[in-house]
Amino acid sequence: MKNVFLFICLSVFSCSYAQSGDEVAVERVVNFFYDGINERDANKMILPFSENVSYQNVSIVDGKKVVRTADLNKLIQEIAAIEDKAKTKLEVVTLKINVNGFIANAWVSYKFYQFGALHQCGENALQLTKEDGEWKIISMLDEHSREACLTI
Repeated sequence: MKNVFLFICLSVFSCSYAQSGDEVAVERVVNFFYDGINERDANKMILPFSENVSYQNVSIVDGKKVVRTADLNKLIQEIAAIEDKAKTKLEVVTLKINVNGFIANAWVSYKFYQFGALHQCGENALQLTKEDGEWKIISMLDEHSREACLTI
């Protein structure tokens, strides 16, 4: 009887923390994008995005928070053009995913290294939706700074 009870408890505990198929699929899409950054592969970076993606970044200018809409394609081309000698690496520190039907969000904390040293840290808020059965990123909000490294 004790073994049956133990089995039931372990089964319930492990199932309550298991990821759903959609959460796993969203995680794959997000990781594919960040792998593209580390490989500086423009095609790989753009593939997970919807055709009508929104990209914004948040920064502090003269002590005030500024939200800017930016060109995602330009950012991707800049990343792809980084020379090997820069030794860049983006490290995902945390990835939190929430899925509800055909929408999902992924909150990503990251560290970015250049020339082997920590250059900046940040957060990405990614919004995704299912398009023709595939998860696509429809929005990305990026905030990064050297100061953010103190909180990650």
